[in-house]
Amino acid sequence: MGSSYHSCDSVVYDQLRKHPFAIVFRCAGTVWPLVLPYCVLNILLLTALTILKDYYDINISIQPQGHALMALLVSYLGVSKVNLAYERYMSAQIAAGHALMTLRELNQMSIMMTDPFEGAGAEEWREDTKQSIVQLIHESVSTLRDGRLSAALARNVGYPSGSSGVDAKTSRSKRFGLEDPMVLVH
Repeated sequence: MGSSYHSCDSVVYDQLRKHPFAIVFRCAGTVWPLVLPYCVLNILLLTALTILKDYYDINISIQPQGHALMALLVSYLGVSKVNLAYERYMSAQIAAGHALMTLRELNQMSIMMTDPFEGAGAEEWREDTKQSIVQLIHESVSTLRDGRLSAALARNVGYPSGSSGVDAKTSRSKRFGLEDPMVLVH
């Protein structure tokens, strides 16, 4: 289940509710795979410096005045990172809500505008429009539920066609000759 962005498997949200430490130590969507080698290097360097100081009486240390500034910078960066993640989440939630509301309004407008028309052709057009809107909703929800696709959309990098979980034989996007189901959303 790995992707090109990271090699760790994603954590299921039910496991996150049961084990709070799973949130801290999960690999999916975090920088753990990128940062962990530096943490190991830091431990090795600290061990070497401690051995030099304790056993060989060589003191290679830094004065503690710089640590206050570093603590301030780290706390600022941590808060700004959390605020940025929250803003992205809220904007994605608002955009998804607006998209689904627009699809509902499109359905209502198509019903209202075609109400005076009678006949098999009008009924067929209404049914086809309804099925298209339902398919749009299905494709959108499938994309939002799939963590890999949501992460790709958050990074603005797109994704391979046919990976939304919809059967390619029955997909309306395939019927109209579109390889990427999200083309219908745009």
